[in-house]
Amino acid sequence: MGQWCCKCCSKSNSEDIHINNQDEIPGLPREPAPIAPATREVENHFERNQPINNAITNQPLTPQPIQQPERMLVVGMYCFVARGPTELSFKKGDLMEVLQQSVSDAGHGYSLSLRSVREPSYLARIKHFRICTAENTCFFITRTKVFQTLNDLVEYYMSGHDATELGRTMRYPCERPLPGMYDMGKATKDKWEIDRSSLQFKKELGHGSFGDVWLGTWNNDVEVAIKLLKEGTMSTEAFLDEARIMKSLRHPNILVLYAVCTTEEPILIITEYMLDGALLEFLRNDSGQKIFFHEQTYMGAQVAAGMQYLEAKQLIHRDLAARNVLVGPSLTCKVADFGLARICDGGEYNMRPNTKFPIKWTAPEAFLHNYFTIKSDVWSFGILMMEIITYGAVPYPGMGKQEVIDNVQNGFRMGKPANCPDPLYELMYSCWKANPEERPTFERLHEFLDNYDIEAERSYYGPQLSMQ
Repeated sequence: MGQWCCKCCSKSNSEDIHINNQDEIPGLPREPAPIAPATREVENHFERNQPINNAITNQPLTPQPIQQPERMLVVGMYCFVARGPTELSFKKGDLMEVLQQSVSDAGHGYSLSLRSVREPSYLARIKHFRICTAENTCFFITRTKVFQTLNDLVEYYMSGHDATELGRTMRYPCERPLPGMYDMGKATKDKWEIDRSSLQFKKELGHGSFGDVWLGTWNNDVEVAIKLLKEGTMSTEAFLDEARIMKSLRHPNILVLYAVCTTEEPILIITEYMLDGALLEFLRNDSGQKIFFHEQTYMGAQVAAGMQYLEAKQLIHRDLAARNVLVGPSLTCKVADFGLARICDGGEYNMRPNTKFPIKWTAPEAFLHNYFTIKSDVWSFGILMMEIITYGAVPYPGMGKQEVIDNVQNGFRMGKPANCPDPLYELMYSCWKANPEERPTFERLHEFLDNYDIEAERSYYGPQLSMQ
């Protein structure tokens, strides 16, 4: 928290002004003392190179000590192994002095993170609850429970007296998860092109729309995913467009691009490795079949968070689907595969004629008029949520592409799955409104899903707060 200025600062300032008021100092004349003699004395000092005396007391001036800059000490929160000669290895608890500090975007506000493990899947789940403030005087997650301090808020939810998910499951502090890495090492932080010989291919992971994907390592040390571009599927320029977009993105729910190899065929793109692969395949395998409804909304909230970030960057994905979301430890989800993505300064993008679309995920204004906006991605997100709720079922079951086009134009929308609560289906249905402007924003989608279990309890326009 920042440092606050108290009344003692104002008192100190007023005392300084008070002392400078010569009417209050005995022995001094009421008229201002002339400044010229002191000025002449300084000038004469430079001419005669003699000591300077105080113009009022006639005492030699005391040299002021040089202010030494304060040392900044930090404590290692994790163990870190250097990935090259330009990095420093340290252990958890090591005390280090910062010699040079880089500027980064600072976070704002507070959040409470909850990690839970549920049977029978035993999958660890991390969920973040936003802590709201009211004029910096109180803190709350829902307005029905308001607290004067953050400690009071944490102690209340740990007590088990609250019926929400926080109150039911929050019991004790847990270790912080390791932070994500946005580069393979300091040497590659701002370097796109790397030597192809520095990569080691370990295992083929699968086939994507634009190429094969392999598990590998960089310099036999950093685990990475390596994507090979199929010749003739995508031009080098289009591939570099994809890489350029990904390289500029920094968000925990967006796949990290490390580097590229473009000097010869096949062109390679190197990204972080996500252990559980594509969300679609995860939902269909044994681990995905064991997740609960709250895990499903948690995964959807992460995708919405990543898309909210892209929306702020005026970037349209245009191929949002479960197959293009990757899953890592603790059900971490990251939006990936930007092969069709474009940055659109005006908020819209017109496709070239004869461009192929994934029809079942594409908004009607896109497949009918080649017209894309972020609201087209909102439509696709509704389809993606249907995939999550149905554990990877194919959208519009039993329909071909042309049937989907005809039926959607006539107002048809997919029905509510048997295991889907009404509020969630209503949210999904709102993504499929014919008028794009009537569809929700990704900010709204993220907020709803991230707070699904307390959404009905949250009231931003409710009665006055009652302090706990």
